[in-house]
Amino acid sequence: MLTNQCEVLTVLKVFPIDESFVLICTVGLPYSGKTTQALDIAQALSAPIVSPDAIRVALHGQRYVGQAERMVWAMAHNMVDALFMAGHKFVILDATCNTRKRRDDWRRFKQYSTWFYLVDTDAAECLRRADEAGGEHIKEVIERMNEQHEPLEEDETEYTLNSVLGRPTIELPMWRQEQWAQTHSP
Repeated sequence: MLTNQCEVLTVLKVFPIDESFVLICTVGLPYSGKTTQALDIAQALSAPIVSPDAIRVALHGQRYVGQAERMVWAMAHNMVDALFMAGHKFVILDATCNTRKRRDDWRRFKQYSTWFYLVDTDAAECLRRADEAGGEHIKEVIERMNEQHEPLEEDETEYTLNSVLGRPTIELPMWRQEQWAQTHSP
């Protein structure tokens, strides 16, 4: 959890934001704390959250029905687009985005820039939290997703909202820091 909800806004104001619209996608295992972090960031940015889990429950009353997944993700994409069309500068996607393929699915749209927020909680802790919450059914999913996890690659990290000990920061690649320093020096 953020110790200071204004710190996200402060960090975002310090670094250059050239993009008109920014999608912040969470990355992490189920029960890693993505939703908690997404809620804190959403409050700090006054940004709406799109949650495939919430779409699933609204659509068919369950956390997962395989036959409905294409519809769930189509609805999530439409919701993100509609929120940007409604004028929101930031939208948060509260999803696992644990594989390159899933992350690329959100990066292919040129109408907005996509940033990633890594909630790096190890699988053992996620399993413990699931057990504590009575989420026996999700333990197999956590183990499978942990095995399939693909770390963020360099080309995915022009901007990365990163979770370090529960405190988000933005890491910019060195070339971007140098570019910003050159354009903002006296």
